[in-house]
Amino acid sequence: MDITDYEERSPQIIEVESGWVRAFVGDDIPRTGDALGIRSEGGEEVFAAVRRHAGGRTVDAMLLGMPAWVRPGVEVFQTEESAHVTAPKQGQSSVDALAITAGKDLDTIPFKLRAPKFAELSGTRPALATGFSAIDRLSPLAHGGLNLILDTYTGPQAYDALAARVHAARTRSDEYDAVLWLSGDARAPEWATHELTFDGDAQRQLTALRALMSWAVWLRDQGQNVLFCAELPPLASRGVVDEVETAMGVSIGEVVDGLGSTLASTNSGTITTLLRLPLHASASGIEYIIETMDVGDVDAQITIDDQGRFDPYRSTSDAELDAEARSEQQKLLGVLSRAAAARDKAAMLGEFGLEPREEEALEKAEALQERLKA
Repeated sequence: MDITDYEERSPQIIEVESGWVRAFVGDDIPRTGDALGIRSEGGEEVFAAVRRHAGGRTVDAMLLGMPAWVRPGVEVFQTEESAHVTAPKQGQSSVDALAITAGKDLDTIPFKLRAPKFAELSGTRPALATGFSAIDRLSPLAHGGLNLILDTYTGPQAYDALAARVHAARTRSDEYDAVLWLSGDARAPEWATHELTFDGDAQRQLTALRALMSWAVWLRDQGQNVLFCAELPPLASRGVVDEVETAMGVSIGEVVDGLGSTLASTNSGTITTLLRLPLHASASGIEYIIETMDVGDVDAQITIDDQGRFDPYRSTSDAELDAEARSEQQKLLGVLSRAAAARDKAAMLGEFGLEPREEEALEKAEALQERLKA
């Protein structure tokens, strides 16, 4: 053990990064989820949410809207209160305008994500009808579930079109009480009820996403049905996001785990999540990235190719289907299997080495590559 762990020093910030602080707290270590007080020499105070114990009597804490005076050496203090965050407000809000507070107030909600108990969980994940025929028949999105959109297209247009279809399908039955949208470019559609914006690097994006998750959990626990639309930073290589995997920051794995465990639908309120993960081309190749990354359990995984089309080969779904729809899905999976075998054969023998039924399988599979547009 390093003797400096027990040297005499006052509780203070020792490191500052984008939206995060690492602080030495001494022997009185706060609990994860508590509010850590930060006080300037002039007596100004802000609060950060303790996220983890970093060893050596230090903690990492998330700070929303960091004042310029927050720097190494500034005093920190215990509050012994749970961290809360500004409550959801309809319209557009900036993550920098939100605040962590110590204890509950009239316009705050718990920052800690409450994982529902097993008895609370909704056991249904019905298929969503988007109107995109190939997706609906082969890999339907799951209402009340976690839907991961792996997007290799150059822009968000295909994702936006898919989100609009999901909203329109369920709005006809008054399904969604709130639509939460994370935005770095102020592109939220007019039907989004709550837009949370962020400026800055990928770590700031994950911080904003974490705050939006608190909003979704609170709204669900109030009995509301939520459509949650958000985007992760671009994934360029195996499990690594540029400037994101920092010592103090939120990792993509942590966010996806939280989405799956805490943004679950309950018997009182549902959360339908559409999570976009942009995939940038790299030396290792998109196929390698998709096959090797660890994104946790999802109810549906939709892959969009570099032309903005649905990729049936790399899309899966566990959404509930009736017997007729399940039979149709199995037939299409058979078509894809035969088409994949035909592609391998053509790679060795050339296209003239294929039999008519193999050519037919390739044509049917190509027809499933539906372009996603508004």
